[in-house]
Amino acid sequence: MKKRKNEKKTLRKGIVIVSMATILILFQSGNVHAAGSSENMKTPVIITEIVADTDNVNGADAWEYVELYNTSNQIIQLNQYELIYNGDIWSPDQSGITIEPGKTVVLWIINDGNKDCTAEEFNTYYGTNLEMGRNLATIHSGGLHNS
Repeated sequence: MKKRKNEKKTLRKGIVIVSMATILILFQSGNVHAAGSSENMKTPVIITEIVADTDNVNGADAWEYVELYNTSNQIIQLNQYELIYNGDIWSPDQSGITIEPGKTVVLWIINDGNKDCTAEEFNTYYGTNLEMGRNLATIHSGGLHNS
């Protein structure tokens, strides 16, 4: 995903990404095995980007997102996975979201401040051409922690 060029902000985001990586977990529903199990816990969906602490709209981070990547050669049904952040299960607002092999889906965090923002505004902010319900989905949440 194309990012805005702001070295100071990018560095700050990089620090946030490292600290948040330990509390953002992706599980395949019904496919979690105990430690020491002979079952392989590898998931074909990985978190490739986490962007927090973005420019504000109405006093809240407006452009936070999590990007997921499909490492497999199969279409992934996102509803078969759970994204857990700080104990809360995040699910996309749109149903039927899939991730094509070798492709990504961006999960845009919607909060009280940005609830009236549009996918067009998101695309303008990042210089992208994502399509809601295809490679862009929303999650309603209070947002990501900034520290």
